[in-house]
Amino acid sequence: MPDYDEVLDRQIGLYLSLKFLLGLAEKKRLRPLQGTKDSDRASFLQSTIFILKFLGIDLGFVFNWRSTGPFSGNLEKDSHFVLTSTGLKEKSRIAKKSESYSLSAAPELIIEKYVDFLDRNRSLLEPNYLNLLASVLFIEEYLKSKRARGKNAVLGYLNRYTRADKPEPKLFEEVVGFTEEIKEMKSFSPA
Repeated sequence: MPDYDEVLDRQIGLYLSLKFLLGLAEKKRLRPLQGTKDSDRASFLQSTIFILKFLGIDLGFVFNWRSTGPFSGNLEKDSHFVLTSTGLKEKSRIAKKSESYSLSAAPELIIEKYVDFLDRNRSLLEPNYLNLLASVLFIEEYLKSKRARGKNAVLGYLNRYTRADKPEPKLFEEVVGFTEEIKEMKSFSPA
């Protein structure tokens, strides 16, 4: 069981990362947490934090597979301490504790690239679309450990372990393109 300081560090990191990300998103008129259902906000959060981890920002969340994609139980719990239904809990205990902390330049750069990526690919803000991207990245990482590669291996895994019977071919091709762009971002990440 994690100790209090570990949980607090994770929550402060989550708060600072989301504050920076949502601030940049607002400047670009991206509002990923507003006007959507709770399940869509939760999906966006799980997918975003997983992708940021993939890009090199490890906030301490461990992700496992669920039929809906990459999922962290601790992230689900911690999100209640830092988020409301429309954004950050600005007056929370975590917000107050985070005032004496800041993100370093490397995570800020990664988050800036990620927000630019979302701005260029606004379709990813649709419910479940970003989740599909995170799922493909998760599956590819998992399949690497099994020495299985390629589009057919990913599609086979998606067909077996997700709720969807088959992703639409055009959608799948587009998401594979997005994964390649994310992988390029990863190769240039300073972390």
